[in-house]
Amino acid sequence: MNAAASSSFVLKAHLLWWDDDPYFHGHATQHSVPKGAMAIGEDGRIAWVGEADALPEAFGAWPSVDRHDTLVLPGFIDAHLHFPQSGIIGAYGTDLLDWLDTYTFPEESRFGDRVHAASIAATFADALLYYGVTSACVFSTIHPAALEELAAAFDARGMGLVSGKTAMDRNAIPTLQDSAQSAYDESKALIEALEPRYERFDYAVTPRFAITSTEAQLEVCGALHAEFPQTRMQTHINESAREIQTVAQLFPNDASYLDVYDRFGLVTDRALFAHGIHTTPAEMTRMAQAGASVVHCPTSNTFLGSGLFNPGANREAGVNIGIGCDIGGGTHFSPFVTMQEAYKVARFHDQSLRAAETYYWHTLGNARVMKTHTDTGSLSAGKWADFVVLRDPINDPIAALRLERVETDEQRLFAYQFFAPRVETWTRGVQRTTPPAHRRPHLKTTPARRT
Repeated sequence: MNAAASSSFVLKAHLLWWDDDPYFHGHATQHSVPKGAMAIGEDGRIAWVGEADALPEAFGAWPSVDRHDTLVLPGFIDAHLHFPQSGIIGAYGTDLLDWLDTYTFPEESRFGDRVHAASIAATFADALLYYGVTSACVFSTIHPAALEELAAAFDARGMGLVSGKTAMDRNAIPTLQDSAQSAYDESKALIEALEPRYERFDYAVTPRFAITSTEAQLEVCGALHAEFPQTRMQTHINESAREIQTVAQLFPNDASYLDVYDRFGLVTDRALFAHGIHTTPAEMTRMAQAGASVVHCPTSNTFLGSGLFNPGANREAGVNIGIGCDIGGGTHFSPFVTMQEAYKVARFHDQSLRAAETYYWHTLGNARVMKTHTDTGSLSAGKWADFVVLRDPINDPIAALRLERVETDEQRLFAYQFFAPRVETWTRGVQRTTPPAHRRPHLKTTPARRT
């Protein structure tokens, strides 16, 4: 696949995106252009967007790509998932810690083999594209080679990646442990090598979670995050009751799980904390004060029985919210499945998430959480031309019945969460996948091309 766009063109379709959080700012944040046009330059960025009838003369001679009778949204963004866990989705387990010991750690120990890591990275990236995900914040493993292969796979497909070498120096199998010093040295080398090499790669300092890092290792993670102010920081927090109890035993002098990370300088406006199901009001207040974000992972939380995330409490506290599939504790790569499950989980808190809210999370909301919003997340001029072309499912008479009854964008988007549309995915102005002729998924993508 060729990462760069090869020619300029104008896409014509029904364009839809958000430029702010509709929960706080209402319907005015949504841009819906039924007869829209988007001019995309040779650099793979959006040059202009608006009504087709208002297309500036400068773009009038550009080739036209017609996608009438479709809905075009920004490419989906996933703010939390694990690429080395792609092969253990749906593996039987009990709680989180048992699942990690039984499946995750043995699987991740295989990723020191560069050939194996490259193979899984390619499959993983293609799966994301198939479901419309154009950039993501991803966990790798302790192995530098695994991260290098992941970054190369995303770059080859024109995708955006935030990731880093995972740090783990205790409470895991020996083949999956590094040290405080190696975590620092290898991470620094990866930052200096990969960020200049790949235009759409951003490094995330990545202590797996407090249980698998000593104080010495958390200290070097904090030092890295401070030394390289462009880095993000990703980890896990307050996912399960037993996890929280274990953290309290390992760090008896800290008042809370968040306090452990805070003590080492890891609670910043560039921090992404996955799960946050059992976060206390005091922890939420501190996260909001720091500008840190929580990433909601609904399919993982229900699969492992970890608990039910409360979006309303986090919003009220002022915490930024992202969303992720959390493969492989999560059960599906599809953003539509993730959004569907988020709606169900919110109902247990007597809250109802509108489609505009969940789609915002999966586009500009996640871009803001990942600090990539200046380049992606909406169909705005200057951003990468990452977008998805959505068509109604076919060969599904029940979906047809449901979609016959939709009258607004909101209703169609909400229905798509339960009757997933066919998806055509573009990154950097290059078509990466074709929509399937039926609903049975496959992971083979077509070569980059224009149609």
